[in-house]
Amino acid sequence: MVQLRLPARNTTADVFAWRTAQGIEVEGRALASLGVNAPDTADLVSLARVPGPTFEEHPGQGAIIISCTTACYAHQEIDLERDEAVQPIDASASGGYINYEADVQWVDEGGLSAAGIAEVSLFGRWGLLDGSWIAQTEGDAHVTRLETTWTVDRPDLSVRGRLGDSLHIGATGIPVRFGGIQIGRYFGLTPSMLTYPTPALSGEAEAASTVELYVDGVLRAQSTVEAGPFVIDHAPVVSGGGEAQLVITDILGRQQTITRPFFVSTDMLRQGLDDWSFAFGAERLDFGRKDARYGDTFAAARYRGVTNNLTVEAAVEATDHTTTAQAGITIASVAFGQAYLSHAENGDGGYNQVSWHYDGRVLSIGAQYEERDRRFTPLGRGASDTFRQDLAGNLGVEMGGYGSFTLTVAQVEYTDEPEARTVSFFLHARLS
Repeated sequence: MVQLRLPARNTTADVFAWRTAQGIEVEGRALASLGVNAPDTADLVSLARVPGPTFEEHPGQGAIIISCTTACYAHQEIDLERDEAVQPIDASASGGYINYEADVQWVDEGGLSAAGIAEVSLFGRWGLLDGSWIAQTEGDAHVTRLETTWTVDRPDLSVRGRLGDSLHIGATGIPVRFGGIQIGRYFGLTPSMLTYPTPALSGEAEAASTVELYVDGVLRAQSTVEAGPFVIDHAPVVSGGGEAQLVITDILGRQQTITRPFFVSTDMLRQGLDDWSFAFGAERLDFGRKDARYGDTFAAARYRGVTNNLTVEAAVEATDHTTTAQAGITIASVAFGQAYLSHAENGDGGYNQVSWHYDGRVLSIGAQYEERDRRFTPLGRGASDTFRQDLAGNLGVEMGGYGSFTLTVAQVEYTDEPEARTVSFFLHARLS
């Protein structure tokens, strides 16, 4: 029976030790409890075979004193997310509420007119049932149903199911209102969850230290670490490009500074997460004007996921007339920013979209190109939609104390209309 001591971290552990042909051996979990990089199991580990430490026996004290280089410490993970404890909702709770808004106006020639919108909701352990209507007296007085939906959530799985009127994102990124059934991932059930990748910032401390995180020169977080290597997950950085600095100050006041560039995109999906959805129903037509006019039936599925720097997406949707398949990738890098490429195809033609942008502290620049074959008609768009292609670009420069300027150019082309071009320039000047 001996006492293991790690003075650098001021920790001790009373353990059983064996002297064998391999030297002094102790259970791996005893070393792990001190912060040494050893397997956290009951298996015996030789002190001489753990990379990094040196040790000295003190028989008179019944102790073994361990000295560690940074290589022998287990990595410390510093999570700077500040998730406040959320009170769980009683699943048996039930109730209801009504939201409404009304507007009444008098116009000399038109006389009195009124309009309003109302939403009625009931909730319980069976889910949420809600409906909404809009009414107006101008012209022919009428009340029109907007949506009627039954929603069931599983916050532990970040999954939501809906029956009734809902919204589906089509293969070309167009939102489609429909009536039917939908189930899929919904991260909004956990608002504090970061779904996009954030930079992992790592460093080493030779002794117990304070770590300060600066983002573009502004202090964003502070924490303490023990001696050894550490990594900061979920660093609170802003979207776009920037520079992060770790200032490590030990108990003697010695400082070291580590600088890392970063690029964060909220369009990416963090590794380990996936986003998916399935939908089946009929396309909603004349929303806000008709109570229940539905068009073609369809079935659709979407998926997004893979790694921190590469988000892959795929979608397929089948209607009464055709089947459309779509695939796309989004790539993000500190060096070039974010690029997106997507292609959709069905029996009537194809649809392509390419975009790139970089948002930095001084320079923001981006470009987008989108084109659709003449006969290709995506879900959610009728034959009257004659869009063919568009091209857009933007440039922004932050001039510090002098202000900033932004330049945007765009061109849109339709089959039955002339090309439309726009150029806009915005200058914001600071006067001292």
